[in-house]
Amino acid sequence: MERDTDQRGERGAWIGTQLGCTGWLAVAASLAAREKSMAAMTVFALFAVANGVGFLLWRLRHRLGLWNALMLLVFVCGWTSGAAVYALDEAGLWEAIQIKPWVYSAETGYGAIAAVHLAGLFVLFMQSRVKTDAGTES
Repeated sequence: MERDTDQRGERGAWIGTQLGCTGWLAVAASLAAREKSMAAMTVFALFAVANGVGFLLWRLRHRLGLWNALMLLVFVCGWTSGAAVYALDEAGLWEAIQIKPWVYSAETGYGAIAAVHLAGLFVLFMQSRVKTDAGTES
């Protein structure tokens, strides 16, 4: 029974991380698609890459260790998010896809992405150290 609970916790942590990091890419791609822009295809491709790598890392989580795989997932999601902001900004669509009155510059977007993903990596790293020190690394 305990193993079943652990698997549900792993699955919940993974799905929450992956959807939380990539969900906005799907929304941004669909909003950019209204402009029939190549940026929409780029952002959708980044969404597919992040989720494809996420699926691969999920399959390899027992070999890599859950926390290491999650850290790689957050790194990949941070990279694809930054690339998406760049693609949208270069196409002139970064401000167009935002909800008014909260419109931020692309530089603010880069800063927010970096801060959130670095904080996530730090928390995951610290959690992996706690699990390793306790001898429960999965």
